[in-house]
Amino acid sequence: MGKVYRLEKEPELALAFWNAGIEVGAKEGHGGSAKLKQLFDARAPLQRRYGRKDPMELPLEIVDNIFSYLDFRELCWVHGVCKRWDHFFGSRTRLWRRISFPSNLPASPSLEFLRKISKRSASGARSLIIPRARALQLTQAKWHALLQSALPAEHLELGLVHSFIPELPSDHRILNRLVSLRLSFSALENRRELNLVIAILEHAKDTLESLWIDQAPYLRTIPLLSRLKYLRLSGEHEKHSIPRELHAIGVAKSTPSLQQLHLTNYLLRNNQEFDEGEFWSMWSKLEAVVVEHQILGPITDHTNRRIFPPLRSLRAFESRTLAPAMQPVPFPHNLLIDYGNNPPSDDPSAGHDHLQRFWVEGVSITPALQAILEPAIKSGSLRELALCFPDHRSPDWGSVDQPAQAFLEQIPWLYGVESVRTLGLFDFNLDTNLSLPDVVQSPAGAPRRLPERDQAKLLVKFVETFPNLETLVLASSLCESRPIAVITEAVARQGKVKKFYVQGLMGALLDHMRAFGEEKGVEILHHREVSPWPVPLEDRNKA
Repeated sequence: MGKVYRLEKEPELALAFWNAGIEVGAKEGHGGSAKLKQLFDARAPLQRRYGRKDPMELPLEIVDNIFSYLDFRELCWVHGVCKRWDHFFGSRTRLWRRISFPSNLPASPSLEFLRKISKRSASGARSLIIPRARALQLTQAKWHALLQSALPAEHLELGLVHSFIPELPSDHRILNRLVSLRLSFSALENRRELNLVIAILEHAKDTLESLWIDQAPYLRTIPLLSRLKYLRLSGEHEKHSIPRELHAIGVAKSTPSLQQLHLTNYLLRNNQEFDEGEFWSMWSKLEAVVVEHQILGPITDHTNRRIFPPLRSLRAFESRTLAPAMQPVPFPHNLLIDYGNNPPSDDPSAGHDHLQRFWVEGVSITPALQAILEPAIKSGSLRELALCFPDHRSPDWGSVDQPAQAFLEQIPWLYGVESVRTLGLFDFNLDTNLSLPDVVQSPAGAPRRLPERDQAKLLVKFVETFPNLETLVLASSLCESRPIAVITEAVARQGKVKKFYVQGLMGALLDHMRAFGEEKGVEILHHREVSPWPVPLEDRNKA
């Protein structure tokens, strides 16, 4: 009978007969019979199509719970299924607390649709995320409708790359509870960009805790942001562009509670006079500094370096120089060096005893390394350490390249640090045809020493001295990938390090290393994960 009704295009009756047959068969104890299996197979397509029930038949508490798992995009798909569903979604403002558009919108939503969303959220959305305003075809009217949807918004993310730059309405209720703000702009400087940033900051100055601006406009002055904890700014990414300036003292005065600072392609400059006592009281809560340099030329103003006081609160310092400079320049970590070595004797807050992460890529800092790290090593707080081996571009290193051995012999105090869990080694040179510098040679009159024939072995010995090491990062533009693979294998065979990030391995060599890692029970990855922001820090009592 089921087949007959199926052929007569009565699928619901066919499904009813097959359900009845399955129910009778189960009661008669034929659960494993071939005929009952045929009924299940015949019913399956119709069961998927007609066996579903409207979830609105369930208790409202369960319906609320079901739809709470849907994101904004999925809610937009289902809210207009029928009038009953439309009424339900129109009366559940809690489901519309997070308005988040995907970056790959198939079509731009209409102004009418955005106003409908505003009505459904009852102007109560807590989060507004627009990664690509251009895909949204943002206009001033659409922007106003979205802001009306999220009057009490605590998080705003707005991508305005190659997009219309809207104006912020003067309504004081808009964004006056904002806690987290992320903006991204095009590389071209636009006065409207600056006006928008300043307007949002003025509205949120009493509540804002996190600010992230990608390709930020020139921020010569900013309002007093008394609660701001996390500040991240990036300038233009093109290699030959001029770095943007940050007036450090003015920003420090406007962000007294700052805990973490991340700068990319920004020129730090001081153009203000300040009192010496005032300098030592700035950024007393600053715990993490991350500076990335992707363009040619200096990122700090060598005429005035006094920007970061050597505060005891500092727990993480990262400096990445992703493009070599044309000439030796004072890189961001020099600011740490200058005052880390010469703190005022009467200032009890000077020093870096609580440093957990010291990660420097792209340039070496041999002379002051011990002065910076030794307090953290003695206190046992240092967890993550990255070392860049010196080369001829470093002002302290000379005019020629030298082997890895030369650097390792200058840091005997760093061998075997018990607290280090993650170690990064960058730009080491394994060429044995190079000569050792005078600084590591024997006393005058003795024959000049030659470098060891196996520089890779020296690196392995250095790594093996860290008793609690868990993760190793290896990358060098000064040697081929096979020697790096040899170092990785040698360390992995010891069974102590369980995760490797090795840059430069490709093709068959990478496949071989992954197979080797599976055999030894270790992870060997090609790219290192991008450091999260804000920088995760251990509880100081546990560090």
